[in-house]
Amino acid sequence: AEAREILGQLRRANNELESLIEADLARAQLEERARLARDLHDGLAQDLWLAKLKAGRLAAVGELTGESGRLLGEVENAISAGLAEARQALMTLRSAAPAGTGLCDLLRRDVEDFEDRFGVRVSLTCDRGADALPTRSQAELLRIVQEALVNTRKHADATVVRVTLSIEGGSVDLSVTDNGRGFDP
Repeated sequence: AEAREILGQLRRANNELESLIEADLARAQLEERARLARDLHDGLAQDLWLAKLKAGRLAAVGELTGESGRLLGEVENAISAGLAEARQALMTLRSAAPAGTGLCDLLRRDVEDFEDRFGVRVSLTCDRGADALPTRSQAELLRIVQEALVNTRKHADATVVRVTLSIEGGSVDLSVTDNGRGFDP
């Protein structure tokens, strides 16, 4: 009986230790995310804004014609795309989800933000069973959807995107389709 009591105490202590380790890891991740967000904001984002201002001043000179004018337009578009990606990265880093936020809610938040920022209509169908997936799997699925949306914006010229996540028989099916110009898979 004494051995069972000691074994029970050891199990409870191990469970408590695991909880403390998870909390410490979560705190460390939040601190690292905050540091990365600061570095990104203070470095890349500010450099891109400066480049955009300089390109605007160059365009205002008005002496660029033909090839040089076209190249300046491409540079301005590339800077704008870089700024949009930097904003997305900052938002992702700064918006740590509260504990217990499910994958479907996180996807809905990202989809709504994408719609607001880029004017592309996105429909989301998400099986609530996805909220029960392991945390790592949820994070990977979220990143896949985010990257697919970025690629749609950058390459497809789409006006409508459909994101569907379903769980059937232990299998995850994620589909991202759009009405943009495609490619032969």
